Amino acid sequence: MESRTSSRSFGPVELSILSEADRHQRTVLVLPDDAHLLDEVTGGRHQTETSLRALVKAGWLVRVRRGTFVVRTRAGTLDRGALTLVGDITHHRHLVTGGAALVRAGMSDQSFRTIIVMTATPPRAWSWLGETVRYIKAREDALWGGRLYADSGSTRIARPTRALLDSLVHPRWG
Repeated sequence: MESRTSSRSFGPVELSILSEADRHQRTVLVLPDDAHLLDEVTGGRHQTETSLRALVKAGWLVRVRRGTFVVRTRAGTLDRGALTLVGDITHHRHLVTGGAALVRAGMSDQSFRTIIVMTATPPRAWSWLGETVRYIKAREDALWGGRLYADSGSTRIARPTRALLDSLVHPRWG
């Protein structure tokens, strides 16, 4: 029986996409942001779309939401959690706060399945590996008290004091 991450159902163009993702250390592909990178490898938008469908079908790309895919590791695993994906998916200035930020700061041992993200232009909520990312509309000047989440590189997470204040003001957040 063929495994989920088999290379039998795609060809050299799809292998080139995976190689290019490796070369650029991309574990997440977001369209249309990464379209130029993919189109360069495939030769055009139509072939990119065809190749992405083949990679999804073969299990090498896993869809997070429309236009967003996580690339499996060479071992076939998914090593990105929802929190690390927030920065890749949220194109605007943002701040992860509440329970998710408290857990990462070691201030809570509870399991929070909803990650609260404050941003001025909230996209739709999405889920990944059992966690839901929910966006809350906030003014730009309300996005203070954050830092880059070390495991991500682009996700901004509230510092402990800010996360604690947000959780006190909004108890449902954590």
